[in-house]
Formats: sequence, structure tokens, C-alpha cells
Amino acid sequence: MIRAVEHLLFAKEYAGEIEPERISLLISSRLSTLEQEAQRFATERKMPLWRALASVIYMNRRKAR
Repeated sequence: MIRAVEHLLFAKEYAGEIEPERISLLISSRLSTLEQEAQRFATERKMPLWRALASVIYMNRRKAR
């Protein structure tokens, strides 16, 4: 989890795209859903779980309307 958040905050590909507060809100409100989605994503794309979790958090970054 920490590695995924660190990647979102400091990787060039995500720079300025997601605020730390939004990451915190997503994790606190949707942790179990994010973990399930990340597990599926990691398996499908054969990538490390932390990387998949970063991608899933990023994909869910938009605020609910």
C-alpha cells in the first residue's frame, strides 16, 4: 500500500494528477473494493500488486458526482 501511494505521489507519469487528500479519502472509504480490483488487475496484467493498486487508485481518482 505504501509503495503504491509513493508511486502515485512521485512518479513522473502521475505527477500532479492526484492530490494526497484524494488518495487518503479513496483508501479510507473503498479499501476492500480497491484491494479486490487491484488483485484482479495484477493477475490479468501480470504485474506486481503494489503497481496494480496504484493504477486502480488512479483510475478511481475522480470525485463521485
